Parts: sequence; C-alpha cells; structure tokens
Amino acid sequence: MWVHAPAGYGKTAVAGTVADKLELGPPEGYQLDFNPIGGTFFFWRTSTERNNPTRFVITLVHQLALSIPELTSKIGEAVDQNPMILRKSLELQVTKLIVEPFKALGSIEEIPNRLVIVDGLDECINSDQESRVQKKYAEDQEKVQIRILDLIYTLQAHKLPLSFLVLSRPEPWIKRHFESRPLRDVTEVLDLYEVGDHLDDVEKFLRAEFARIAKSLDPLISEDTSGEEVDEEWPGETNLQMLISRTGGHILYAATVMRHLDDPHEDPRQRLSDLLHGTSPTEKPVIAHSTPFASLYELYRQILKTSPEANKPVMAEVLQDILALKTYFDPKIDPLSVAMNVLDRLSGRSPGRGMKAIRGLHALLRLTPEQGKVEAGAGMKTMGDYLIHSAFVEFLQNPELSREFAIDGRKSFKRLLSGCLDSMSSVTLDANVDAHHLRFALRAWPTFWAHTLWASSEEEEGLTQVGRLMSTDLMACFVQFLSTEPDMSETRLTPVRMVYLPDNANVLSQARGIPTNSIQGLIAYARSSFEVAMIHMLSPEILSRTSWGATIFPAELGWVLWEVWWNRSSTQHYMSHNIVKALYALWSDPEHQELFGRVKETQDKIFSS
Repeated sequence: MWVHAPAGYGKTAVAGTVADKLELGPPEGYQLDFNPIGGTFFFWRTSTERNNPTRFVITLVHQLALSIPELTSKIGEAVDQNPMILRKSLELQVTKLIVEPFKALGSIEEIPNRLVIVDGLDECINSDQESRVQKKYAEDQEKVQIRILDLIYTLQAHKLPLSFLVLSRPEPWIKRHFESRPLRDVTEVLDLYEVGDHLDDVEKFLRAEFARIAKSLDPLISEDTSGEEVDEEWPGETNLQMLISRTGGHILYAATVMRHLDDPHEDPRQRLSDLLHGTSPTEKPVIAHSTPFASLYELYRQILKTSPEANKPVMAEVLQDILALKTYFDPKIDPLSVAMNVLDRLSGRSPGRGMKAIRGLHALLRLTPEQGKVEAGAGMKTMGDYLIHSAFVEFLQNPELSREFAIDGRKSFKRLLSGCLDSMSSVTLDANVDAHHLRFALRAWPTFWAHTLWASSEEEEGLTQVGRLMSTDLMACFVQFLSTEPDMSETRLTPVRMVYLPDNANVLSQARGIPTNSIQGLIAYARSSFEVAMIHMLSPEILSRTSWGATIFPAELGWVLWEVWWNRSSTQHYMSHNIVKALYALWSDPEHQELFGRVKETQDKIFSS
C-alpha cells in the first residue's frame, strides 16, 4: 500500500501509530503468536544516517531476523559464504540476505505474513556521507527513491511473506512509478489528504491550544454593539476562523503558529494579531500558486520578520551555523544553548549573542530541552536536529522562497573552518583541550574543509587556509583527539576516518578552487602526521604511563588497521606498514592485551556492519 499526502498531514503519525499498535498486540478479536511487524524504516532528510539508501537493506535484514528467528541462521550462512556482501550493491544484498534465506526455509507459505513500514520515501536523498558500501549509484534523489521502490518490488515479486506500507509525499516521479507496471498491479493507493476532514481536525487542535494558552492570560475586554463592555474569550471566533481558513487544513501550519504564540517572552495576543493582520495584502506571494506550502513559507517569513532589525544579520548567521552543524549536536544531549556557546566561539561572536539573536524563533527551533517532545502531525522522525521540521530547511535554502532570509551555507563553512583553525593553532601535546569548542574543533574541522568551496577568484584565500593547516601541529591535534572519551556517536565520521582515506576519497581532496599540487601536499602532511601520532601513542614509553582503554583510540586504531588491510597489495605489504609494525611490537606484552581486545572488537563491528 502507498499512502501519500503533502508535508504535515500526519503520514509519520500514521506510520508510528500502526507500528505501535501492532507491536503492542493484535486488534481486538484476533489472536497472534508472533510479532506482525517485520521491520520499519523512517527516512529523514536531515539525518546523515537516514537520508540515503545505504542502511535500508541491512536494517531490514536485522529486523526480519528478530521478527522471524528462523531466518537468523540462514542469514549468517549467507554472510559466511560471502563476507564482503555488505560492500556489494543493495540489489545483491536483497537477493543474498533476504530472498535466498527465505527460500532456504523451504515452505515459506506457512510463515505468517509480516508488515514492513517505510516512511518518508521522498526524504531518501543522496548524501556526501562516507560509506563502506560500494556506491553503485550517483543518482539524483528521484532515481534513489525509485531504486528503493524497485528493491521493494523485488521482494514482492518473489512472493515472500511480506507486505509493505510505504508513506511519502506525492512527488510526481513516485506517483508515476506506482502507476506504472508492475507496481500498479500489486499496490493499493490511499490519498491521506482525501480521507479526512482536515479543517475540522485543525479546528479541534487550535481550540484546544488556544484554551491552554488563554489560561495564563487576563480576560480580553471588548465592546458589543450597545457599547457595553463584555468579556470575550481569546482569540475570539472571528480570529479563530480566519486562522483556520489560512491553514487550509494543514496541521503543520497550525502547529507552527501555536508554537510561535506560546513564547514565554512575548504577548501571544499581539503575536496573533501581527500574523493575521500584519502582512500587506498587496505583498507579492512567495510562490504563484496557492498551496499548503505557500502558506507555510509565508508564515515562516512572518515569524522571521518579528526579529528586531538589529538582530537579523546575526540571526541569519546563526541559522547558517545550525544547518552546517546539524549532524554534530543532538538535542537529547546538548541543549541548543550549549551548541550556541561553541558556535559563538568559533564564529567570533560575543558569548550569548547567538541565542539572543534567535530567541524569537521559538516556533521553528528547539530552543530548550522541553521542546524535544514530538508533536502529532508535525512530521518529526528524529531528535537529531534543532530544527522542528524539514520544510524550514528547504525554505531557508531556496532564495525564491525565503527571499531576504535566504542563507548561504558556504559562508558558514568558511567562517567555522577559520574558527577551528584558530583554535587548533594553539594545540600541543601538553595542551589542555577540555574546552568544548576546542574538542569540537579537533573533531569537526575536516567536515568544514570538505564543504568549503573557493571560487577561482578566491584561490589566494584557499591557499592561505592550506598554509594555516600546514603550519598547525596536526600530529598533536590527532593525539589530543584520540585521547578524548568516546562521548559522541560512533556512527559519525571522525577526522581519522576522513583524513586517512586514499587520495581520491580523502576529505581534504574535496575542497574546490585550490591547485592540485597544494592539495596533494596537504594530504601527505595530514596522513604522515596521523601515522606519527599513532606510533607515538603505541610507543612503550607512552603506554607505560597512559591508559587508552577509556578513550576512542582503540576504536580508531581498529578502523585504521581495517583500512590498511583493505587497501593492501599483499600480506607482506600490510605487515610492513609503520602502524602495524608498532602494534605488533607490543603483541607479546601481557599488559597490552586489553588494548588488543578493544581493537579486535572494533574490527569485528566494522566487519559485521
């Protein structure tokens, strides 16, 4: 089944509700002795782990093995027979890890049917995230999304005991693929927008929210036609109906308005009045045709306009920084105020200036930990982002929509890269790197480098940054980074994993506008600095007075050994590598067996995932 609707009409709420209800137990009157959910995958545009197809198949394989235990041994046998299967194409993974294990069970018609839920198909896009899976594809997002549908059809065509619930926006290419054979013959289509009374749903939501906010307000005094004062419950029926009409039944619009009004620092009555009456009727609309997106984008612009003029340049700068850093902070761990402290320091702003500039964006950003709850219909799938919904990202990055509020991410990457290099210039082997902004700089600088593109007219600026990096003690920076505790997600790429790759995949080679010979020299310097850092940390003298067990060093060492092995020309070539030689020189010392154990554990994880 394909369920489609525009953004904000509750697709994710439907997917989550179906999954939760089936996980908790079958509908009344039914008895099941198995879990009817085979697997779920929620694509999410701004999550580097869920905005591309890389993890789709392997996640489904893992969940099917949990739901149907008989598959576990068959999948294990498939991996044993082809240990490199996880580096192969997704199509081959589907065949070897799902289709063939099912067939190996024999009578699959006796296996109860399982439901697989795939939400947010339209948010599956290509990512610049490094992947250990061979990238057969270099498609645009349309082709990637169609590829997922073809993978699903492959499973259906083999008549496996699987049913699929796919939810997405009605993008033309997705709609066209579902309407074409062979998917047309096996798919039931549901237009979520057509099946409900959305204006009624929005009205119920707005009345409940207004009643909640009104409890904290003094009664609004007005006059009736006789001139006598009467109490009127805010916001008044006229304003309520005007707002309902503007939403067009779009729950995301309504939820955004209520977040904007529910700001403890502002008067909600004045804010509502500004929204309803503050835009000139002669102002040119954001886009020519009237759609829920047009009204939502106009609402974004109205909210941004409420910021004081003096704050707007800094507000734009902060929004640039937040988009640049959305994969490095998590509101579950770091409130936005903590992230802002780092951003202010690296961007050269005075402490607290960033939070002050965005204080009025309560409706669009998670300014406090309390805003972490997921609201029904808001389209949220993850907490890994400070922006409340993805439509705001699209708005900011499209100048035709955001106009004067459009942001240029390139400026942010340049500014933050410069701030990281400033911080790293003082790092030595003996330096104290406990400051949050400094630890962040040691981890994040390669990402900003990769995203900083210098135009041909900016070659001199690019060469200046190369010179700054070459004059930085990268060996000390690597040692200090590797000595930190593993307090960040293991799935995120680290400087080690970005800088130590071969030349064609090395993150330092991804910057544009800098002469090739300068880039090659920089890569050679970074790789040699890293090798010296590793050998330094493996030296008996350092190990005799330092314990690396509680740091990220063993995990990164395990990854590097795997990378060296994968790119070896022979076993002899592997054994002659400087890091390998330094490690094996310690092999016979029982004091270092814990380190070897941690390294092997990491290699096993890499091999299995």
